[in-house]
Amino acid sequence: MTTKRRLVTATGGMAAVTVASRFSGLVRDNVIARLLGAGMVSDAFVTAFRIPNMFRAFLAEGTLHAAFIPTLAELKRDGDPAKAREFVRAMTSVLLIALPVIVALGILAAPLLVTMVAAAFARDPAQFELAVKLTRIMFPYLGLVSLAALAQGVLNASDRFLLPAAAPIAVNLCIVAGTVTGVVVFGGRPEWMGVGVLAGGLVQFGLQWLACRDVGLALVPGRQAFSHPEVRRVLRLMLPGVPALGVYQVTLLLSNQLAASLGKGAVFCVYNASRLNELVYGVLIVQLTTAVLPMLAAERVADEGKLFGGGKYTIEAVHTTAGALVMYSLGLPFLGLSRLLANTSYAWKDTRSPLIAAVSSLVVFGSLGLVLTRTMGVAGIAAAASCGQVANTLTLVWLDGRHRRLPRLRDVLPATGRHLIAAAGLGVVAFSLNRLFPVPLHTSVRSLVQLGAFALATGAVYLALLVAVGAPEWREAREFLRRRRAA
Repeated sequence: MTTKRRLVTATGGMAAVTVASRFSGLVRDNVIARLLGAGMVSDAFVTAFRIPNMFRAFLAEGTLHAAFIPTLAELKRDGDPAKAREFVRAMTSVLLIALPVIVALGILAAPLLVTMVAAAFARDPAQFELAVKLTRIMFPYLGLVSLAALAQGVLNASDRFLLPAAAPIAVNLCIVAGTVTGVVVFGGRPEWMGVGVLAGGLVQFGLQWLACRDVGLALVPGRQAFSHPEVRRVLRLMLPGVPALGVYQVTLLLSNQLAASLGKGAVFCVYNASRLNELVYGVLIVQLTTAVLPMLAAERVADEGKLFGGGKYTIEAVHTTAGALVMYSLGLPFLGLSRLLANTSYAWKDTRSPLIAAVSSLVVFGSLGLVLTRTMGVAGIAAAASCGQVANTLTLVWLDGRHRRLPRLRDVLPATGRHLIAAAGLGVVAFSLNRLFPVPLHTSVRSLVQLGAFALATGAVYLALLVAVGAPEWREAREFLRRRRAA
């Protein structure tokens, strides 16, 4: 099967699964919004949840995937299952040695970590102490999700994409259960939200661990760890990428700091806007780039803010979130393109280019964030983040272009033009429908049905325009669906 056909097959199945995963995330955030509103507790939870996820980028989806998947793909291509198993077991040993130490240090340093992410919480001792307590409860999640990321790398390198795409559903459902238990059953115990995070991480890892065993690459410790030659190679490849991820995490840290300085509820509003922006990003872009990385490596070797209104989430919070969402959405195309370009660099084992691009993004975000937050509030944080993504993308285009890793411009422009025409038509229809039939600013059956109808209508317009301009992508998708039915 060609790489192009494998990519269509992988992303087609993953998109459907990821729709369910992202919907479960939307349900999770909606439950928190309705039961807690935008205030002290929700801000503390979001901040505490972000802390282990910031460290997760260093140990999990970031440099680990970029270095581990191409290396495992090479071993699998060589046709020696014993070497691949030995390598996976050695990597498992490395994580089992390092993670307990990192988790213990994180729990001890929780007050310092909260200060680094949300210094303004110190103005309210109760909020600061709650954030510290939740951080200590949830920090072990870092260990579970890092092991889950290793399992995801094994499965992706084995062309297994559906289960890793579906696994986050477990985390979302467990957080929902923890929130309902803490607020409804016990009348206000946010500690149960942290318990839900841990339970979700355990289930997420457990499901993928079983799948790794089924493909013959079980995540069990081996005799070698840091002495294994391929492990050393992975660690050498990871090290140059750590600063790039560090730059991105500094961006998140500054974003949270700026939001915390705007008063109670701002952190949660910024978080919700970014989560809604990630609905599109996660359903299409993440799945596409997740499938692209192992395939590139193997080939080289061979207005949604309305969804939160209701309960304790006030109309003011909805408008604040919507304003930030508009700014975030402007940077969405660049966010997707920058991730694809970064994976292109990683497939060539180049971790320097993403670092340079990340630094340019941080400089733009930091300088604009301080200015725009004063004038635009929460929306200014999102606007600065989108400008940073533009800088990141342009830098990667320049660097990958210098190394002749990009397709010729004349091969890209026709497809870009076709999709811009279709996207413009979609936008006109969406704007017109919302003017004629405004969606209620609260979560209800009517608002969800209306949004669903709008999505179907605008999607149909997008596809119709692609057919009208003769887009070959439509024919390829139709052939893919025909083959799936025949199978």
